[in-house]
Amino acid sequence: MVFREYGSFGKCWVVDLGEAEALVTLEFGPRVIRLGPKGGSNLFKEFAGGDSVGDLGFRLYGGHRLWSGPEVPTTCYLPDNEPVAAIEVPDGVRFTSPANAAGIEKSLDLRGIGDRSVTLAHRLTNRSDAPLELFPWALSAMAPGGVCYVPLPEFRAHTEDLLPATPLVAWRYTDFSDPRWRFTPGSLSLSQTESPSPQKAGLWVEQGIAAYVLEGWVFLKRFEPYRPEDCPDFGCNFEMFTNGEMLEIESVGPIRSLQPGESLDHFETWYVRQTSEFHALRSGSREWLNEAAATCPFRAVEPRVSG
Repeated sequence: MVFREYGSFGKCWVVDLGEAEALVTLEFGPRVIRLGPKGGSNLFKEFAGGDSVGDLGFRLYGGHRLWSGPEVPTTCYLPDNEPVAAIEVPDGVRFTSPANAAGIEKSLDLRGIGDRSVTLAHRLTNRSDAPLELFPWALSAMAPGGVCYVPLPEFRAHTEDLLPATPLVAWRYTDFSDPRWRFTPGSLSLSQTESPSPQKAGLWVEQGIAAYVLEGWVFLKRFEPYRPEDCPDFGCNFEMFTNGEMLEIESVGPIRSLQPGESLDHFETWYVRQTSEFHALRSGSREWLNEAAATCPFRAVEPRVSG
């Protein structure tokens, strides 16, 4: 195991991903506060000051975190400021937080560690004495200046398929005429700029893939599609949000009612690649997300390692 002091975030566990690395905080979290090429820039957004949000003690750190939805202050905005327990498990490392005031314990496994790739097992456990209805929500806050891409459903002619393919969900503050949004025949993209007005949208992504492109690098997030009828927010398994500071890439798991002591898992596989590795991206083709999906698969790690 290797540790590193990382700026204002304190002691972190260093996860070696070959040409890339991930840093996981130990003094709060669990959060993956850094992901990127060794010696290069952080692809994740950092909030070094840890500014407070709301009156419950939640602080902005950035990086990747696990939330429990729906987005209500009494659960989402409970602080994760306490030290986490970190242990080595077969094929990886586990980070577990104390249960918060709502009785929700969060843990994060980094497993299947490879060259510029890793699988994350997120777990929510009900440590309260009453049932809780919630869903896992894995949010990656990306550094400014990039573009998020997500595939749209495969095109089929009107004469071949008359049924709807996916929900496209707007929030009250969503404005699809904002130039940060861009629709193409094969994808939807959202750019991060200095524009302060927030934008958000959600959809069901059958391929279970999203990408963030920044300064010659690509962060690929693979996730399990689930069934739309099991997912929150009108059937979304993916959501993206931006403001003037960052862009969040968010995968969403199914809604479940957890009895006391029960857990719910949610998995992602991450890849860090250079844009030059995707021929279709270099050529400007809308097929590049299909190319990425074919070469960077989602890797399930169930059954989850106990302990």
